[in-house]
Amino acid sequence: MLNGTIPSSLWGLKDVITLVMFSNSLSGVLPQQIGNLRAATYIDLSMNKLSGSIPISIGELQELGVLSLANNKLEGSIPVSIGHMISLAALDLSQNNLSGSIPKSLEALQHLDYFNVSFNALSGEIPSGGSFRNFTVDSFEGNIALCGHPRFHVRICPAASTHKSKWKRVEGASFIGFGIVAFISIVCLGLAIFVRYKRKDETSGEVDEHIPIMSERISYYELLQATDQFSERNLLGTGSSCSVYKGTLNNGKVVAAKATLLQSTV
Repeated sequence: MLNGTIPSSLWGLKDVITLVMFSNSLSGVLPQQIGNLRAATYIDLSMNKLSGSIPISIGELQELGVLSLANNKLEGSIPVSIGHMISLAALDLSQNNLSGSIPKSLEALQHLDYFNVSFNALSGEIPSGGSFRNFTVDSFEGNIALCGHPRFHVRICPAASTHKSKWKRVEGASFIGFGIVAFISIVCLGLAIFVRYKRKDETSGEVDEHIPIMSERISYYELLQATDQFSERNLLGTGSSCSVYKGTLNNGKVVAAKATLLQSTV
């Protein structure tokens, strides 16, 4: 039936091995000086009225095998430094008002066989490595904001599904982007081919009157006969001021005759 605060002088007992003060009405906060109990292997302060946060210095208790602070009024987050308590085999922080996430540093505790953080206000993902592979739903019940593996009877963490959805969105966007780029490339290639052949056709359909042509003395009458009176079916092409006709002379020689408004030459 002890009550009041724990005397500060108690935290100076550096050689104490076992500290058992459970099921009393002790109040107040745990001071940083708890880290002085470096020889302790067993500490049970459960079922009291202790408040405040768990001091970071508790991680200095390298010899501690059992730590129970259950059924108090402790607040704040679980210190990451607990992951440095290499001898810890049992940790009970249940039935408090602890918040925040369960530190992943606890995965490094190779001897941790018993772990209980039930009935707090913890949130975030339950660690999946180390000894956490062996814990059951009893270790985490009563923390509605926790998430993790379905065997813990908690919801699946949104971070994993969000990452998966994000990857799907990125993958879909990449596919769509690739499709757009491919479509644009095909269109551009088609336009380039079309313009190239269009220019080729336009070039072959026009005759530049400035291109030098080797002339041969042929009478105008012979040209008329060779080109069938400059018939349209013998027309090879037209320029801005001339037309070129195909002609076949009496000797069988095929010629091209350029006709302008002023003269006709071969």
